[in-house]
This record gives sequence, structure tokens and C-alpha cells, in this order.
Amino acid sequence: MSDYQIKYKNISIGKHSYKFNINKSFFSLFDKSEITDAEIEANVILNKKDHRDSLCIEISGNINNLLCDSCSSKISLPISSTFNFLIESTDDNKISLDEIIYVKNNTNRLCVKEILFELIVLSVPNKKTCEDGKDNCDQEMLKLIEQYSIKKKVVDERWKELKKLNF
Repeated sequence: MSDYQIKYKNISIGKHSYKFNINKSFFSLFDKSEITDAEIEANVILNKKDHRDSLCIEISGNINNLLCDSCSSKISLPISSTFNFLIESTDDNKISLDEIIYVKNNTNRLCVKEILFELIVLSVPNKKTCEDGKDNCDQEMLKLIEQYSIKKKVVDERWKELKKLNF
């Protein structure tokens, strides 16, 4: 399943499992991605029912070569998340929502490439730091950043005159 597609139409009712290994080649498909290297396994379970289908996606692994927000060292971050979606068939061109994936009634295969990419990006923490915080950061780099940081103390001129008043 290297094309990140799963069978959708004409499959029996029940659970169907798919496994995708996500690495550098996957992220090369996306321009301007902050993530360029990873070792992630994605398990996708399609639960086909008579009236409402669902998709469960579990991702786990490591995202490699990210830059630490504190010291700019390359770090590897572990991720592990589970996401659940409902699948609704439609004749309209509806845009999928956070928890609902709309597919055309005549869809034979469901491409999960974009969904996997978005879920991986959403799994990256807002603050990316070396393991156990700044204690493991490159101390030399932290000193250089501190040395060359411009710290201007902004003084509002209106308060200067008020400070001269004695109460």
C-alpha cells in the first residue's frame, strides 16, 4: 500500500486493517513541510457498517531532525496518537471536517495520505525542546544566544514625568 490508499467500496462489512510505514519518502511528497524525516507506523482500521462507516488511525514513532526551539540542536521527538473519524457518502462536493470525512458515493478507494500528514503535523508539540528541557540543550549555543540577544527595555515616556511626583 505504498500509495496510501485503502479499499473502500465493494468490501465486506466488518473491520479492515491497513498498515503504513512513514519515512523520508513520505514527507518528500509535501512541499515546505517542517518535518522531513520520520520513522512512524500508521495503523488504519476501516470499520465498514450498513449505515455508518468509521476510520480509526493510530500513529506512533519518532519524528527526526527537528530543531530544538531553545538551542537549535537537531532532536528526535516521539509521537503517539489515536484519531477517530466518521465516513459519510455524498453526491455533493463537501469538504471534510475535523471528525467527518466525506466521500463520493462511487469512491472505490480512499486516499489517506493527506489525512496521515495532517495528523502527524498535529502530533508535534507546540514547543520542541531537547529531552528533559534546557538541561540537555547545547549549553554553548544557549550562551551564544543569550550573548547576542538584543534586550531593549521599552520605557513609555509618559511615565517619566509621573515618577517625579511625590505623593
